[in-house]
Formats: sequence, C-alpha cells, structure tokens
Amino acid sequence: MATKTITRNFRKNPHTARFLMAFHAGTNGLASDVDTNDLLDLVPVDAVADLRSPAQSDLMDRLIEQLAKLDSETGRKAARYTDGMTERGAWTAGREGNASRWISKMIAKIAELKAAAPATPVTTPEIPAGRYAITTDEIRCYSVEYGKDGTRWAGFTFLNRISSDDRFPIRNADEKARILTAIAADVDGAALLAALTLRICRGTMKNGQPCGRTLSDTKNPYFAQGYGPECGKGL
Repeated sequence: MATKTITRNFRKNPHTARFLMAFHAGTNGLASDVDTNDLLDLVPVDAVADLRSPAQSDLMDRLIEQLAKLDSETGRKAARYTDGMTERGAWTAGREGNASRWISKMIAKIAELKAAAPATPVTTPEIPAGRYAITTDEIRCYSVEYGKDGTRWAGFTFLNRISSDDRFPIRNADEKARILTAIAADVDGAALLAALTLRICRGTMKNGQPCGRTLSDTKNPYFAQGYGPECGKGL
C-alpha cells in the first residue's frame, strides 16, 4: 500500500514523494522499525504542488491588481487563470517555467493597456503660467505651463520641477495634483517664493509670457516683491 501511495504522490508532488521514500527507508533519522504506514497515509494522494517561488506568487498578485485597475475584465480573467493553475498544481518553476512566462505576459499586457489609455488633463485650480515654489522638506521650485489652444495639447497642464537649468516633468497624476493644489492654496506666495529663490522676476510680459529676467539689483524697490524694476512699475 505504501509503495502505491508513494508512486501516486510522485506523479502529483515529487518533493513530497522523495521525502516519503526516504522516510519509509528509515533514512530520515528515525528508527527504521517505526510503523510508518499510518504516517504515510496522512499524505493525501491527490496533493498538488505549487512550484512558484514566494516572489513569483507575490508578483502575480500585484500584477493582477494593476491589470484590474487598468481594465477590470482583463484583471478578472488573469485572476481566474492564475487561480486555476494554482489549484491544479500546474505551475512549473525556473526561468523557462510557465510561471515565469505568465508573469512576462502580464507585464506586457500592463504596458499595452497603459500605452492605449487616453491621456486626460489633470483638473486643477486656476493657476497662471509661471514659476512657483512650495516648501516641504526643502524649497522646491516648479514651472506651470498650459497647452496652446488649437493643438493636441489644449487643456493640458504641464508641471516641471526646476533644478538649476534643468527641467524634470512631473507625470504622476497624484503627485501632480498634490503639487498644483499646494501652489493654488497661495498662488501669490508661491510665485514670490520662487522669484526670491531663483532670483527671477515673476512679472508677466505683454505677450502673456512670464518675464524671467534675473533679479540682481537688491536696491530695486520691487525686489522684495519678486519683480524687476520694469515689471514693478506696472503694478
């Protein structure tokens, strides 16, 4: 009976079966004359093996969540397939195993869905185009620009982190909304802080574009307000 049980288990779960063969042979450190029949019968003959690594299992769960957020039906199908493979013990391990291939397919599908998703303008409070700064753990400066009417970018808000002469786009929607909301809470204060931090005039030229001239003359009567002498005169 024990031999038949082991044979059936070897087809279902090779790791368990190898242990049982060693146990039955008395090579597990226990006395060989122990009655093992009852112990062997405790292992069900229909046991299945999940050969995924813990990391693979966790990654599959996270990828299914991402798929569900991008497309609920695709996420549902991915979850159903994953659960079915797990219940049948059909996963194979290693880089060439089907668990690895399934992970790659889900990653590729996520990229496909993200690429196909239409970009949507971020709804934010009204903030004039210009340079602004907010204080978090440090003073951080940003530029706010808007897509031109009549172009494909009409209605879009572009937010860039200013670092010296470089600009780094803020693309994450949640982070973008958080920063713009902080600026909107005190637009004038954020514009003044940016002007004094960057030493750049916060005035607006006749064409509606930010001035951007350097604030170098501290004796300028409008310096403390973040304006150069020309823009200050127009206040």
